[in-house]
Amino acid sequence: MTVPSDAGATGYTYGAIQIYLSPSEDDAIYLVGPTGAERWPRSVPMSLCQ
Repeated sequence: MTVPSDAGATGYTYGAIQIYLSPSEDDAIYLVGPTGAERWPRSVPMSLCQ
């Protein structure tokens, strides 16, 4: 999976996995790790764990 070029890291991480958001694709998030990336549907409103 290729992450959109305008995606940026949110600062949220779980180990080596980072969450990226793309302004051009506001219906999804991207989980990016050392071996690849996955596109996940984005929840509305956005919900995150602390």
